[in-house]
Order: sequence, then C-alpha cells, then structure tokens
Amino acid sequence: MATTTVRLKFQDVLGAPLDDHTVVADIFDLHNINHYQVTIPIAGATNVAINLKDCPGGVYRFELSPTNYQVIQFFLTLPPGGEVVRQDPVVFPVDAARVVDISARAFGDLDASLQGLLNASSISIDGVQPELSGADLYDALPPKRKAGLLNLFLKSSNTKLGDDSTCFEHVRSLVEIDQDRFFGKLDGSLLEEAADSPAFHSADLSLHKEIPPYKLVASFKTLDAEGNLQLTFSRNGTAGNDYLVDMDLDEAQGILHFFEVIRNVFTGLTNPYNVREILAVEGLAPLYTFQFAERKAATIAKAAKA
Repeated sequence: MATTTVRLKFQDVLGAPLDDHTVVADIFDLHNINHYQVTIPIAGATNVAINLKDCPGGVYRFELSPTNYQVIQFFLTLPPGGEVVRQDPVVFPVDAARVVDISARAFGDLDASLQGLLNASSISIDGVQPELSGADLYDALPPKRKAGLLNLFLKSSNTKLGDDSTCFEHVRSLVEIDQDRFFGKLDGSLLEEAADSPAFHSADLSLHKEIPPYKLVASFKTLDAEGNLQLTFSRNGTAGNDYLVDMDLDEAQGILHFFEVIRNVFTGLTNPYNVREILAVEGLAPLYTFQFAERKAATIAKAAKA
C-alpha cells in the first residue's frame, strides 16, 4: 500500500500562522474518481503534512476550507507514492464575514499626523449628537469605519506627490468617516498635485456624492493594479480655495488577483478588511489585527427515546 505525502505551508497575508482551529482539505483527481478528505489541525502551526493512501499519480485539485479565512483552490501534480512539497506557501486572506472586531492601536499610539487630523475634526457618528473629536471620535468609530480610516491613512501617507508631500498631508480636517471612504477639507494644492502626478490618472466621478455646498469638479486614481487610491474633489463656489476630497480605496477584484481563492466575495460597499489584505500584499503593514468569534466546546446530545 503506497502512501503519498503532501507537504504544505499555511499562512496569513503577513506570513503568520492562521488564527484558526482546523482546515478541511478536499482533494480530487481531475476525473472526480478519487476524492480524499482530511481535517488538518492548526494550533499555531504553519507546516502541515497530508498522507494519501493508494493515491494514483496525476494532477489533483486541492480545495482548502478554513473557518476564518477564504476557501483556497490550487492544482498539484502528485506521484503514486513518495513525497511532494509545494514550494510556495498557501496564503489565506481573511473571510471578512468572520471578523467580529479589530484590535487597533490606541489613539495615543497613532502616528502624530493622524492624531492631529482627528483632533482638528468634529464629527457626529450617525447623526447622533454631540460631535466628537480626537480620541473620543476615534474610540467611537465602529470596527469597519475605524479599519477604513486606518487603511486610508496607511495608503495615502505612503502615496507621494511631485512636491514630495504625501496625499494625507494635505487634509486639514474630516467631515465624514465611512467604512469605504472619508471626506476631508483641504485647499486646492492636492488637486493640482494629483493632476500633475504620473502616479495618478483621471477617473470617473459620476457615482460620487456631493456634500452641499460643495460641487464635484475632478477625480483621480492611482495606477495600482489593485487597491487603488481615488481622490474625488468638490469645490465650494467657483472661486476661492475651499475644497473637499472624497478619499477611497478600490477593492475591485483584488482578492481574486492576489490570492488563489475560489470566488470573489465582494458585494456592496468595499469591505475594509479585504482592502487590508490587499495592502498587506503590496507591502504596507496593517495598523490593526482581526478578532474572530470565540471557539467553544460542544457535545452531541443523546437522542430522546420514543
């Protein structure tokens, strides 16, 4: 009885072990004649070995299903016995639907420029008074809005312009924070720099909302393949230097582009948790981690007697 051993390395987008309990592996040959299934315990490990008994040689489809991360699929040629090692690690992006909260830096530990922007802002969360600023505003943000803000700060503060400033440096105060964008007050210098920068191209602004009395005037997007930073500008009046920027990050098909996921789970508003995974792959270290539902033990109840 020949045994084929498949060695894999499981990790998240940062190269760390999965914050998960098990991964279910379904392994099919291309004709769906042979199907192997195994539940792989994780417990902080990254290197795993799967032993397949009487496995005919050929190409097999691997479908790996964690609990807190997206389902991964890839193909691997297996010998009829012996050992095969997949050289590339299997990288699992988070399943955003499984995230119940985030662990982010405290306000006092944020970059000084982000602290300054929040201190200069006064925002009412969901229209509920009073307006909040600084640490009170930051602490009151729901998880997705806080994640979105931190993603935008990370990307915009790492996006340089022709005058050697960053996009983030131009924003003076915030007037609205959503999970997929924020609106900030500024003068026209960022618009001018984005228009002249080879890192940006002109973009459609028709689907972006206006916040009266500001009127949409222009939009620009970075040239990144995925995780694009888009700056959409509105102006108060036809003269003067009072502008508003709608700053957002594009999730698009990034999860499919960067990872071996089976399907794109993108629906509705851009999910900041997916954007975090894309930015991490692009080399931008996230400013928060994920919290998942607590795992608890359960027992099987005995069937009631008739």
